[in-house]
Amino acid sequence: MLDRPLYESRFGLRLLYCGRYVCEPNWRIESDRLPGGLIGFFYVERNGCWVEINGRRVNLVPGDLQILRGGAPFRMGHAPARPLTALSLALAVEQGAVPNLLQQRKFASRYRLREPRRYREAFDAVLTALQSPVPTRDWAVNAAVLQWLIVVLEETNAPLQPHSEAGHSGVDRVFFAQAWANARLASVITLAEWARATGWHPVHFARVFKQQTGLNPIRWLEERRMAAARQYLSGTSKTVSEIAEAIGYTDPFYFSRVFRKHYGQPPRRYRTLSFNGS
Repeated sequence: MLDRPLYESRFGLRLLYCGRYVCEPNWRIESDRLPGGLIGFFYVERNGCWVEINGRRVNLVPGDLQILRGGAPFRMGHAPARPLTALSLALAVEQGAVPNLLQQRKFASRYRLREPRRYREAFDAVLTALQSPVPTRDWAVNAAVLQWLIVVLEETNAPLQPHSEAGHSGVDRVFFAQAWANARLASVITLAEWARATGWHPVHFARVFKQQTGLNPIRWLEERRMAAARQYLSGTSKTVSEIAEAIGYTDPFYFSRVFRKHYGQPPRRYRTLSFNGS
């Protein structure tokens, strides 16, 4: 995870990362999160890989474009004998009070590109623009990214979200809701209380939250808590009971069942494997 953007434009364009990555034989991302305000585009250029998003695993082959929405836990990896080459970019396009116009598009999770060569050429133009001299860099990068986005939108034909809400009444309030919950992971959070914090009715809150993140609020909260549990297990000496309490579970046995459902093994087993480097 990168804390600072690779590039931030004065024109409202923000790139978290952008590059052609030739992955090592043992390359694997065990756990990562794209920041909630961005959307990632992961294109497989050579060989293939697997991607697991919100517990659902799919295989990607050259020519596939995977869309990664901010806030969705994901893992990736590939066969050691077949090194992967991927074009990966994550960005936000801000306009007025809307932090990312792309969040208003209804992207599918995966696309098979009709013109992969055109996509690669547009992506390479972005990489070239990032190396432009400073006096013209903003202009070059914005022009290249917009041209690349034209290719993306033509390839995906992603429509606007139905009933999409802009500004503070929509995307901004979902971001606030995520920050509000992240600050209270150790507490019991009800949907009604969570919705009240945003100023919305619970039904409306749940609908808009899923529209913006791809997950209903309770599922999103569970994913965040499980991600925090993994960090505690691999990076601290807290007991399972202490970890359960730290992420909002009053019953450590129930926490263990939920953890096992997500990761296929109980917390203690996961900790043992983490320490052994498995």
